[in-house]
Amino acid sequence: MSEYKVINVEFMDGDCLVEALDQNGLCPEVHKEGTRITPYYQGREKPLAHIVVRKNKFSGMGDAGFEKTKSGYVLHVDEYDYRPNGVDKLKMNKIKQYYAEAVIKKSVKKHNRFVFKSRQEKEGKIKIKINVR
Repeated sequence: MSEYKVINVEFMDGDCLVEALDQNGLCPEVHKEGTRITPYYQGREKPLAHIVVRKNKFSGMGDAGFEKTKSGYVLHVDEYDYRPNGVDKLKMNKIKQYYAEAVIKKSVKKHNRFVFKSRQEKEGKIKIKINVR
């Protein structure tokens, strides 16, 4: 029987997380006050999440959600949809790449002296180039 797992993820910036999920085609929903996400089994407790990816966006057993905490975000996801060393329907490695790109881009925009350029290579790696104006 599946259950939700709480996984610590290294995401601190909600806007960058939403951008990363968007870039991965997951169409996240943002809920300022948080909302309950739907598990696969109806009798289960529904975790609270501030950023939600509905199960139909990643062929999941249940919805996935990122809950905002004092120290960043934690991921609530069905154990059949994500195991750090196995199944990864969310494609967390890609999300982490897009998140890092969004954080760098946001940081660079704060300083008008730099120009940010990125491109995705054939192998899926993201190359980032920052030039001084």
